Order: sequence, then structure tokens, then C-alpha cells
Amino acid sequence: MTRRPRLASSRGAASSPAVGRLVLREAWHPRPMDVSTERDEGAAKVNSGILAAILAVIWVVLFIWLGIRTLRRGHWVMFIVGLFIPLFWIIGALIPPRR
Repeated sequence: MTRRPRLASSRGAASSPAVGRLVLREAWHPRPMDVSTERDEGAAKVNSGILAAILAVIWVVLFIWLGIRTLRRGHWVMFIVGLFIPLFWIIGALIPPRR
């Protein structure tokens, strides 16, 4: 609740520079719009943790599938190299099978 401004008193008029002007009893500071609470920060940490877990599961499933597909297409050397550089699993899964 904001307080109403009051007029400066006439007592001590010689020493007071605020004679005849409005003087606020306390400074008014608007509440910032981005006030965060500890509860909000905790919820954000949980949500980001869940997202990271989902993405990690997708990552692992995708690379297992690509590795198996590379082996089934007969590119076993690309599979072994793909253990260290997973880009080879993507390439081995996309190129045509060996004859």
C-alpha cells in the first residue's frame, strides 16, 4: 500500500529546502517483475534434469540403433571406428550395404 505524500511543514522553513514542495515519507520503489523464489529455481532445476535425462536416453538408443544397423549392413570396420568417433556409425548406417 502506498502512502500519500504530505506537504513540508513550515517549521524550520529557513533550514528546510523542501518548503512548499511535496515530500514523500519514504522512497517508492516498484517491485521488479522478475522476482524469483527458491521454489521457482528448484522447479527449474528439476525440469532441466528431466529434460537432460530424456535427451540422454534418446542419444543412447539412437547410437545403439545406428551401431547395429552399421553391423547389419556389413560395415564392421566403420562400427569399430564408430566406437571412438560416432559419426562413422551414422555414415555406416546410411550408406548402402556391402555386396
